Amino acid sequence: MRDNDTCKQIENFRKQRESVGVLLALPRIKYRQMEDDGDTCLFNSMASCLFYMKRENKAKKIYDNRKQSLTARNRFELLIRLMAGEGRLNSVPYMFKKGKYNPMTMMSRHPTACQLLANDGGIEHAVTFYRNLIFDSSEERVMYLTEENLKKCTGSGFAGSYMAIRFQHGKVR
Repeated sequence: MRDNDTCKQIENFRKQRESVGVLLALPRIKYRQMEDDGDTCLFNSMASCLFYMKRENKAKKIYDNRKQSLTARNRFELLIRLMAGEGRLNSVPYMFKKGKYNPMTMMSRHPTACQLLANDGGIEHAVTFYRNLIFDSSEERVMYLTEENLKKCTGSGFAGSYMAIRFQHGKVR
């Protein structure tokens, strides 16, 4: 039989292990945004998410076109074209109306690229949401979807989504 001190030590150890385990369990962002990349956060975050989902070929295709996105008239349209299916499976895009996507209440098993709206009105940054995770190419690791982490993504605070598109899995007919 254990004494109270031993039980408390074991319980404290379990709590520490669980908190550390949660932090260490989150993978690194595969395709981080580099200083010389320009504004490639939309493509880098989606590529990182796809890599996490074990869709490595699609992830590489998106990542390899990140520089092309800098000169594209509409980056979301380019992303839609690149995500279009090859073979039997494809990614069917669903575009949310401006400001209508709420990542906290609209989690999905399908990756959702989102141009964030900051409290100061800025719309310069994009991330990808997948389930309860945030793929932000300016961060070292994937983050859990929380209000605090959304604020971290925008810098000045998260006001909402400016534009969002979800890529659902569908079959080519």
